[in-house]
Amino acid sequence: MDAEAFHCPMCRSSFCYQCRARLLPTDRQLECVNQSCDYYGKLTCSICNAPVEKIEPPAVYLEPEEGYWPVLLLLTLLLAIVVWAWTSFAWGLLFAILLYCIGGYLLNRLGINIFGRERKVEHQRKSRIYLCICCHQPVKELKLDSSL
Repeated sequence: MDAEAFHCPMCRSSFCYQCRARLLPTDRQLECVNQSCDYYGKLTCSICNAPVEKIEPPAVYLEPEEGYWPVLLLLTLLLAIVVWAWTSFAWGLLFAILLYCIGGYLLNRLGINIFGRERKVEHQRKSRIYLCICCHQPVKELKLDSSL
């Protein structure tokens, strides 16, 4: 067998071009696709051609957050009932409307989530890619047919 070969036609075995280890059909087999590279079309194993982590742009989306408006409404109604008991229904209703609107606005300005808001969520993403040993360009992953 030729020392530069990476496939034996007699036994139909494939070998890593770098370390000459036999490649089994279950192994990850990589092939350079850059035609100007010395390793073009040569099989390499995943041990010789270690993966590189590539940082990708983060996945960003907006997620709604519920507010605490039911708590504010309950407190407003309880205080409005107290005002209604001491004065009249009209003053209790006016107090409830003003307290809910102005109180909600002021609490929202203080940073308390009263009426709900959207929260920005970012998920950092990484992927593992294989680069050619020689030219450092992305390689193609092959799956050899085990029936041959």
